[in-house]
Amino acid sequence: MRMFKNLALSALTLSTLAACETPAPGVTITPEALERVDSITAETVAPSVSPATAITTFDAFCGRFPANPAGTRAAVQANGYFLMATASFDGLEMWASENGAPLVALGNRDGAKVCMIMLKEGRDLSSAISNYVQQKHGGSAVNIGEMQFGADTAENVFVVPNAPPVIYFSLVQAQPGLGRVEAIATVTE
Repeated sequence: MRMFKNLALSALTLSTLAACETPAPGVTITPEALERVDSITAETVAPSVSPATAITTFDAFCGRFPANPAGTRAAVQANGYFLMATASFDGLEMWASENGAPLVALGNRDGAKVCMIMLKEGRDLSSAISNYVQQKHGGSAVNIGEMQFGADTAENVFVVPNAPPVIYFSLVQAQPGLGRVEAIATVTE
């Protein structure tokens, strides 16, 4: 869950660029994001969207490309997203859209490939996530409920015992400047 914290830290850095604050160590703001600084808001970083939009976005960029960051990159670029920032820790890339779509982030830590979307908390995504995983993987998806990661609790955790295994989960955290944000993520090795 450290990657989610790093994502939120990077997103917060971006949302405070207009105040000329220094980016977090290891975060590189892209020239394109600097050009768009006036339009990057907390809503750009963590928009409030319906569960259906969240799942559609997640599937388009993460669900269709498990363990394939190049596929996700090509898909976000083809859909008008721009690279907001990269982070040397976790190999994190953050892709944003100015059309109100959830932020998409990619990362790679210790061989695990992560793809996630980030949105404003406030929608009950439990049934949407469960339905999505069951439709995609049927009976092979095992719902293990929640998992504790230090102070964080991953919810809606599903494990698909493929080769390599795929893990789906959601995570909610309070982030200064952004409020309560939620990520829907998939992890593969």
